[in-house]
Amino acid sequence: MHAEKDFSELRDVLLISGGGFFSAMADWLGTQMGADLAIIGSLKISEAEYIEVLGWSAKKPGKRLVNYDACRGPCMNVIERNDTVLYHGELDELFPEDSLVQERGSKSYLGLPLKNRNGEVIGLLSLLWTEQLAPDEARDHVDALKPLINRIEAELVEHNISHAFGAFMNPIADDPRLPDKAIFRTIVQQAASIAQVHSAILTRCVDRDAQNFQILAAVAGGELLFESEDTLLPYEDTPCGNLRTCDVFFQGSGLQETFPHVELFRTLGVHAYCGFGIRERDGTPIGHLSLLHTRPIARRMLECRIVNVVASRARQELQRFAVEKEREDLRDALNVRKKLESLGLMAGTIAHDFNNQLAAIIGNTELAKIELENNHPAR
Repeated sequence: MHAEKDFSELRDVLLISGGGFFSAMADWLGTQMGADLAIIGSLKISEAEYIEVLGWSAKKPGKRLVNYDACRGPCMNVIERNDTVLYHGELDELFPEDSLVQERGSKSYLGLPLKNRNGEVIGLLSLLWTEQLAPDEARDHVDALKPLINRIEAELVEHNISHAFGAFMNPIADDPRLPDKAIFRTIVQQAASIAQVHSAILTRCVDRDAQNFQILAAVAGGELLFESEDTLLPYEDTPCGNLRTCDVFFQGSGLQETFPHVELFRTLGVHAYCGFGIRERDGTPIGHLSLLHTRPIARRMLECRIVNVVASRARQELQRFAVEKEREDLRDALNVRKKLESLGLMAGTIAHDFNNQLAAIIGNTELAKIELENNHPAR
């Protein structure tokens, strides 16, 4: 009877889709496995060791777990090995720097990687117990979880796609006076959201030899930095300077130490940098997109397709802007030429008309001189 009830509850969980699925599944797993803590998490795009908790269940009540730093805990072994990890006891002694393990007094651990279609780890399922697990009991838990992994992975992939799609669907600000500004602001918001980083900056070169760049739009901590727009900065002695000659520049940590004179990095409190160079078809630099973070970031962000899609969109918009700017400059030059031609034509017409009148005056004057005596005062 108890098994039938368990099956019925699981069936109800499997009928759920979306964000509620992870919480319901974590609750079911925690109850049925007798775990003191059950976590279903997604790896952040920029930080392989930082987990966004999508669903969790705990016997001991406490503050809702939102993010979990796996760097000092058993979860990191799951990520690095891309395989199931089991600890039957003494977990708190093995991982003394894991705050979650120490806070819960956990003794045993079971972690399973959650993968995408390419076999890459995109999340994990973790169960922790405050007592020591018997080997047979641990194996039973693994066997019970295996049939559920595919469904959890499918929901996780869908969650990541929905997150990225939702960011792409951000409405462009309706400002007829600044259409390009609105697009650029949307791009940096999307870039920061999808890449899961603190800040994003889109720039353009202001000279043909790419000595300086202008900030078109910037976002930090979810807020647009309107005051930084149109600011001019030099490429020299900045990480952005590398993007004049290469397509990508990455520095996972130590940004302020490497570039101590860049005040913007100190202001934003960022320590990691990932930049994408943007250039014309002939290779001339026209700008770049920079992603910056307050924590160290992993190179795996460069391999994330959705991040590269954002960079491609920034490239397309900046190339479009450059083409339109060149077209506008040519149109202005053509208008100036037309105005000069019109002025020349007008000046020529006036001179011709004046010359006709002047010719009549001079002719009549010469005729008058013929009639006058040489010593006449009017001569």
